[in-house]
Amino acid sequence: MDHSSSSLPSEEKPKILASDIIPDCNNTETGGKDLLPQEKITLIKSTLQEGRLEEVVSLINKMIEDMDNAVLNIALTGESGAGKSTFINAFRGVGHEDEHAASTGVVETTTNVTCYEHPELPNVKLWDLPGIGTLNFKPENYLEKVNFSRYDFFLIISSSRFRINDVKLAQKIREMRKKFYFVRTKVDIDLHNERRAKPRTFKEENVLQMIKTNCLQHLQKIGIEELKVFLISSFELESYDFPKLKDDLAKELPEHKRHVFFLSLPNISEDIIEQKKASIQERIWLEALKAGAWAAIPLVGVFKEEDIAQLKYHLINYQRKFGVDDASLLKTSQASNKPLEEVKALIKSPHLFTVKTDESIGERLLRYAELFFSVNGGLLAPGLYYRKTYCAHLHFLETVANDAKILLSKLWETSFGIMEVFGIAISGKDLQNLASNFMPYYKMVTNTNGDLLPEDTITWIQSALQEGRLAEVASRIRETLEASENVPLNIAVTGESGSGKSAFINGLRGIGHEEKDSASTGVVETTMKATPYEHPKYPNVKLWDLPGIGTPDFHPDNYLHQVQFNQYDFFIILSASRFTTNHVKLVQEIRKRKKKFYFVRTMVDIDLYNERKSKPKSFSKERVLQRMRDYCLQNLHVEGVSEAQVFLVSNFDLSDYDFPKLEETLLKDLPAHKRHTYALALSVPSEAAIERKKAALRERIWLEAFKNGLVATVPSGGFFINNLDTLDKHLKHYRNVFGVDDASLLQVAQKLERPVEEIKATMKSLDLVALIKEESAMGKLLKLAEGISSAKGFVMGAGFHFGKTYFIHWHFLDVVAEDGKSLLRKVLDGPF
Repeated sequence: MDHSSSSLPSEEKPKILASDIIPDCNNTETGGKDLLPQEKITLIKSTLQEGRLEEVVSLINKMIEDMDNAVLNIALTGESGAGKSTFINAFRGVGHEDEHAASTGVVETTTNVTCYEHPELPNVKLWDLPGIGTLNFKPENYLEKVNFSRYDFFLIISSSRFRINDVKLAQKIREMRKKFYFVRTKVDIDLHNERRAKPRTFKEENVLQMIKTNCLQHLQKIGIEELKVFLISSFELESYDFPKLKDDLAKELPEHKRHVFFLSLPNISEDIIEQKKASIQERIWLEALKAGAWAAIPLVGVFKEEDIAQLKYHLINYQRKFGVDDASLLKTSQASNKPLEEVKALIKSPHLFTVKTDESIGERLLRYAELFFSVNGGLLAPGLYYRKTYCAHLHFLETVANDAKILLSKLWETSFGIMEVFGIAISGKDLQNLASNFMPYYKMVTNTNGDLLPEDTITWIQSALQEGRLAEVASRIRETLEASENVPLNIAVTGESGSGKSAFINGLRGIGHEEKDSASTGVVETTMKATPYEHPKYPNVKLWDLPGIGTPDFHPDNYLHQVQFNQYDFFIILSASRFTTNHVKLVQEIRKRKKKFYFVRTMVDIDLYNERKSKPKSFSKERVLQRMRDYCLQNLHVEGVSEAQVFLVSNFDLSDYDFPKLEETLLKDLPAHKRHTYALALSVPSEAAIERKKAALRERIWLEAFKNGLVATVPSGGFFINNLDTLDKHLKHYRNVFGVDDASLLQVAQKLERPVEEIKATMKSLDLVALIKEESAMGKLLKLAEGISSAKGFVMGAGFHFGKTYFIHWHFLDVVAEDGKSLLRKVLDGPF
């Protein structure tokens, strides 16, 4: 039978409270972690035994006030580039791209003393001090400049070994009787490099010990003994020595500051979550003790409205402390690419105030209190009314802490520890592998000359991956892909009148001379002004038919001005015989303006025909072509143009002679972001051109997959049931690129004078249904993705959601490209 406090003699109540205080306040089952100072507990106990309840309440109020108002100032310093700002962001649980993040980068970014408040606890301030040893901050007056006295302790950070400046600073701090701690950062990078250099003998424990020993020996040599060095990675705070550093800091802080210190820690491990919970439990216990000192209300009764309002307030507060409030859950949902309701379904605290139809909120709260009481035992003396409220508090706290652990284990261990990359958890250690493997895998799937990413971008991506800035990498890749879709390419085609400029342009665009938008051709001069011709499938690609040089209206000194020289990416200079003074004058003007130019000798098929007809016995195609090439080069040398290439082509068969070499040269000389556009725009009917298009698209698909993988957290099971429409859209795009879309097949059928159904009969990529008709869509695509992944040994593996989508795209690309080659063979073997 329960007893109320009113049933106890007034002189007995303080004795009961005093006898229960010691087991309760530091009982691990009710949250005690020795956070409360023992002398304060002893004082409260003796005051209770003497019956001085008002003094007890006053003591407790002072302790709670000290805990709530405690200000914690943490200074981080060290040489420039040591990673101070990165550590500050990690400690605060803030991403490097967030609004209030400390600036990070490869150059010195901290030039003033900068304060960064904790996002949830404004009394906790981390101070990013300028790097010691820079020109503006000498060790002699460093502490004075950074306002030394305000800080509770100093973290002296180095990413290699501690230098004389660090030691000088430590000596000054010691003289002023402040605490300091040596922190060696970026050990994950050191481990990665060692693993890569010595794969056979690598052992993580040995490398870490070697780093620590080296730091300590160096410090001892320059006069610092009996200290610790903590090895950490700012991208994996839960690993290495951060737990030890955290415990040492807490142990040496004043008692009233430990509470706020624990609450400020990011939720990166179950240990930290437990310490946060214990710290809050201590405060709950003090509130309970204060209320119990005065309470004389019977146990029987229900929660009042003000009790319920207070509990709701505290629940929201607990949720914010542990990162499971609505705003945090929304961020988690967005970052993990999971629906918000799916995230909420994993945890319990959002539903604590959801009641059944036959139960009031008060009744549910009573049930929570009774549940906690039955599991954990009495919080204070039996029979006290307030135990219901505080058992409910503790139940809420327990639920919220467990929620934080669930999110930690089921989604990730914060963006600074374990991250969801490629659909699986990847630790910060693996970021180094990701960075080092990026280039090899990128080169493995791209064409040598078709790269979308310039070298400086690749270098930046590798660096950003090493630092764990995955969102930045994804954003950079997205921007590159978007830019590649809209990049303009302007090709100028010029030469003497009658050299076949217009016919060459039509051939490049893959259209006939009689088609609607073809460039005009004829036996008389037809191009009187610079005329742009858009590519039929890529309107950003324009080929400009410039007026012929050598005509009465041509004047080399103002020709380039007349044709608006600056808008062209490069010039193709055509001649149907030899290159003359007019060509050379034009080249000299182009060269002055530092543009690329290429000499193209056209109509070689006609020359070969004439030579074969006139000299049938001695005719040799190779000798005739070489003679033409030598003749052109000699003329150019005479005119003063040396080290020039001449490409021999036929406007009626661009796949033959030197045009493939011209294509390769153009691709090599173009800026990286324009190669992709040019490769896709090639309309020349050859298997080499098809392979270049395939490589360009494969590169784009890989980058899309890599970008998506950096933020992907979608499980591999049951994927793309709703993506069939998207896949069909991409399949049609690939068919259009390779000229096996419905319109192109109809044109081929008309040229070959065959029924279009006969042409289509051999095509395998006509639509998505035809491609997967042998098996169910799900079964075949899953099997296909896994098969390709296994066969190619690809970086992304068969188990990743986006990887499977990637392999489906790759398979589509293979099938469509093969259809393009098959159609090409039909055309080449046809009657026209």
